[in-house]
Parts: sequence; C-alpha cells; structure tokens
Amino acid sequence: MMPWVAIAAAVLLMGVTLRMWLEFGQRQRQLAAEIHRLKGVVETNIDRTASIKVRIEELEKETNILISRRENLHAEVLQAREKLTELEERLERVKPASRRVDNESKDQKEDWL
Repeated sequence: MMPWVAIAAAVLLMGVTLRMWLEFGQRQRQLAAEIHRLKGVVETNIDRTASIKVRIEELEKETNILISRRENLHAEVLQAREKLTELEERLERVKPASRRVDNESKDQKEDWL
C-alpha cells in the first residue's frame, strides 16, 4: 500500500508542477505581449516628444522674430511721437496769438460752445 501512496503523491506533485509550468508559460507570454505593446507606446511617445521639441524650437524662433518686430515698431512709435510733439510745438509757435489753444480767453471758448 505504501508504494501506491508514493505513486499517487508523485502523480499529484507532477500534476501540480505541470499546472504551475503552464500558468508560468501563459503569464510569460502575457508579459511578453505587454512588454511589446509598451515598447510601441514608448517609441510613439519618443517620436511625439521629438516632434513637440521641433515645434517648440520653431515657435521660439517665431516668437523672437515677433518680439524683435514689436520692439522695432515700438521704437518707431516713440520716434513718431517725438516728431509729432515737435511739430505741434512748431505749429503753436507759428499760429497767430488769436488762434492759439493755450491763450484763448474764457469768452472765446464759450463762443465755440
């Protein structure tokens, strides 16, 4: 009777070992498939990151160009404002005293209203 118990235990042990081996193989295939899928995701993200970096560099160049243009336009506006102020002062000096804005009396201003 002892040999039958040993044989049954060995068969049971072999069955458990076989089942564990099959589960291990199945899990290994699942992990390999998941690793392959994740490698694809990583490669896609690397490509997207590279394209985003290129776009960032393009935008930085465009931004620098626009900032430079804005600074140039601002300088032109300041120069034009100085020239306008200068021309207004010259115009005030050239106008006759009766037409000057600063020298009008209250009576004259009320006539215009």
